[in-house]
Amino acid sequence: MLTKSVIDQKLKQIHENNKQKGLELLKEIKTKDYNFAQGKSDKFYKKISSITDEGENQYVKAVPKLKNRNLNYTTHPNVKETATTIKRMNKIMQMSEKEEVQWLQNLLTNCRDTLKIEELEEYDRQEKERERLLDIEKKHLLGQISYEEAVIAKKKLYDDNKKKYKKFLEEKQTWEEEIERWKRDEMEKNRKQVEKLSLIELEMLHAKHNATIKKKGIADKTRKESEELLSKAMKEKQEYLECRIKMIKEIKILALIAKKAKIPKIIDLTESSGLGLLCEMSMAELQERLSLVKIGLKEELEKKKTLIRKENLAAKHEIEETKKSIKNYMAERSISKKQKEKTSDNIHDKSSSKEISKLRKILEEKRKLRIMLTS
Repeated sequence: MLTKSVIDQKLKQIHENNKQKGLELLKEIKTKDYNFAQGKSDKFYKKISSITDEGENQYVKAVPKLKNRNLNYTTHPNVKETATTIKRMNKIMQMSEKEEVQWLQNLLTNCRDTLKIEELEEYDRQEKERERLLDIEKKHLLGQISYEEAVIAKKKLYDDNKKKYKKFLEEKQTWEEEIERWKRDEMEKNRKQVEKLSLIELEMLHAKHNATIKKKGIADKTRKESEELLSKAMKEKQEYLECRIKMIKEIKILALIAKKAKIPKIIDLTESSGLGLLCEMSMAELQERLSLVKIGLKEELEKKKTLIRKENLAAKHEIEETKKSIKNYMAERSISKKQKEKTSDNIHDKSSSKEISKLRKILEEKRKLRIMLTS
């Protein structure tokens, strides 16, 4: 059992380790990404918003409105996969691929104007610059949030350790009381157990003496009964053997009588019926012909089975190949759809600004929480 001084020393050591970990974490947050953890001026935010608005306006002016191609991106209900549906889907896939190739050729022939290409490149450059500035702003906010979280975590860790220490002292006191109570109960139980065992030992000695007397009487009785049963069994066995010998003699006599009374008839399968017909055959020849006919029919049936199996495998292989090509086609279409949705979201939606505003709200909440905990 641990003493009070050892327990206090261990608790103090744990407290010092936790304090050291909290200081190291705070130091790491301050040193890592220090530029992002510093505050930015209002001019910086105004510049970012003006660049984003200017880029969107220039893109609307520079990029021509393209006609929307009717690509069948709608999700269809699950259809049972049969050979006809797979072939129909394969044909639709080939037609759509031809349409896409034609669309790309038209795009290449119509987009030879260098001015339009330069405008698109300029817009792309501005978009990249805008994304870079937004990324810097996001990292700055994330650095401030991580700093606030580190301070909050340190305060919470200190409070948790304080509560744990208080709880430990209470549990220690209760355990000491429980141990004292348990010692008293065990002493009382051991005393009662010793008294009970002494009484049981006396009863066992009396029972052992009585058991030896009973065993003697039972042994004499069983010896007499076993002698009587043995003599009776010997008599019964002698009578049984005499009866068996008598029965065997009678069976032998009956077998000799039956052997003399019966003469077996021998049947030759190679002989014919003797009617004098040209097509007359014996039973052995008929059996041989029948076995040859059965073997021929079996071989023909096996050949037909193998031919049908090969045809089924070829058809199944063809359907599997078409299924794979259809799956690849549908996967490519889904990927192109996702890419198109991503590009449209980057052009029209201001998701980055929403994310930055969300991060600012989180930063304000963390600051309020940190001020409330430290005050």
